[in-house]
Amino acid sequence: MSKTNYDSMVQIIDIFSSKYYAKYYNYYYDKRFDINDFWDNDHLNEYGAKKFSIIMKNEIIDKLI
Repeated sequence: MSKTNYDSMVQIIDIFSSKYYAKYYNYYYDKRFDINDFWDNDHLNEYGAKKFSIIMKNEIIDKLI
């Protein structure tokens, strides 16, 4: 994703998350993921999805319950 597209995406997400009081978690630059976790440029494969599920549980879900 180009920097211009990324910046535009983040700006739009910030607007929506402020408007609807939604928490936004950005894992775009998360160093815990590498090329082996992806099926293509922006979709996780089975292993990356499992890894992300664990991260979401530990960092988001467990804090909410």
